[in-house]
Amino acid sequence: MISKRVSRKKSKRGLEARRKAGALRSRLAGVIERTGAEEALRNNEARLSAILETAVEGIITIDECGLLELFNPAAARMFGYTSAEVIGQNVSLLMPLPHREQHNVYIANYLATGERKIIGIGREIVGRRKDGSDFPLELSVSEVQLANRRIFTGILRDITERKRAEEALRCSEANLVHAQKVAHVGSYELNLPGTERLHWSAETFRILGLNPLDKELSFEDYLARVVHRDDRARVREGVERTLHQGTPYDIEYRIVRPDGSVHYVHSMAEPVMGPDKNVIKLVGSLQDVSERRELEKKILEISEREQNRIGQDLHDGLCQHLAGIEFRILSLKQKLEGKSRKQAAETTELAKLVRQGIDQARTLARGLSPVMLDTHGLMDALKDLAASTEKVFKISCSLNCPIPVLIRDNAVATHLYRIAQEAVHNAIRHGKAKSVVIYLLKQNHRIVLIVKDDGVGFPRKLRKHKGMGLRLMQYRARMVGGSLVVQHEPDGGTSIICSLRVGG
Repeated sequence: MISKRVSRKKSKRGLEARRKAGALRSRLAGVIERTGAEEALRNNEARLSAILETAVEGIITIDECGLLELFNPAAARMFGYTSAEVIGQNVSLLMPLPHREQHNVYIANYLATGERKIIGIGREIVGRRKDGSDFPLELSVSEVQLANRRIFTGILRDITERKRAEEALRCSEANLVHAQKVAHVGSYELNLPGTERLHWSAETFRILGLNPLDKELSFEDYLARVVHRDDRARVREGVERTLHQGTPYDIEYRIVRPDGSVHYVHSMAEPVMGPDKNVIKLVGSLQDVSERRELEKKILEISEREQNRIGQDLHDGLCQHLAGIEFRILSLKQKLEGKSRKQAAETTELAKLVRQGIDQARTLARGLSPVMLDTHGLMDALKDLAASTEKVFKISCSLNCPIPVLIRDNAVATHLYRIAQEAVHNAIRHGKAKSVVIYLLKQNHRIVLIVKDDGVGFPRKLRKHKGMGLRLMQYRARMVGGSLVVQHEPDGGTSIICSLRVGG
């Protein structure tokens, strides 16, 4: 019995010891857990302190009453206050009127209603430094719910430089708009590839006569709605050449405004390359040159009229006067033949000289006024051009005109003749041609003038002081509503091709 009682006592003592040991282990685990939590908390606090100390943006916290509880070094540098100077102060200290009043209203509304109108990202406000100067800020605010209260954390970014850049950009854009309005030059961008959308400046809208609501058009829409039908192919070819070759774009063409009026525009553009060296867009200018074209047309018409007048005066005045002198000399010769052979011979030579003068005057007259005022005038003038070229330069030159090409407008016929004349001159002088053929054709309601030679070819690149003849030919082509291209033939030589639409 005694041994049993002893055994039970030992068992109780063992249970008690195990309970104490378990309790001790539990307390130790709690201590370890608290120690770990405290260590983790200290680590988190250290990380948070490092973030606050090194952050570029200003970071502040305020309580529900708007009192500052935290003011990091970046905020101190931004506002010029030390942390000690602002902690416990109302955040409105950092704001000028009326922004201070707005802030107080925002806070009051939020606390009363719970509406999160003031909570947000990137709201622009105005801050006030310790020295009293104001500056623009970008503010992002978030709310933190604690056990028994709420605090607000604000991230502040000084956007002074950004606002200056934006203001400079606005001024630059305003100056550009004003300059374009004064110069009557618009600008545009053609974005590529894929969308091929056109973006225009305000002055470009005015030039095109379009509504600003049509701010974006595809290139195909622009061709169909704006560009004159006879110039669409040239405009398309010019753009495609710039895209494929990366060369600048420079072309004059006609546009048709919504009211039906036709205007001439001069468009220039530079390609912008992407990382893959392909063209991603064209940036260009557009100028209405209708007035200039009209003035140039009038000047050229006056010049042509003066040439015609001088040619007619030579033919009808000087030639007739010389012909009268020749007649008098021949009459004198007849009188002298029975009296003095020597004097008669001298009068014969004198008559020859006068005849040469008449021939030279008539040649000058034909050069100044080559196209007669009738529908066959151009064909006849081109025949004379071919014949005189053969005679003077001793080369082969002919006119190929399978069917009659009748032109009623003498001004158009004269421009075409001058183009042919200049092309023949270039073929002989620059191309050293031995054979030149002038083609005058009518194809599908278009007149086509071609001057083809077998020379060394037209220079692909002209120096700045060269190429006046080519520019004058191109100008004359535009004056009659046509186009002019220089084509290098595969077997050598050059073709100058002028094409224009005619009615009928």
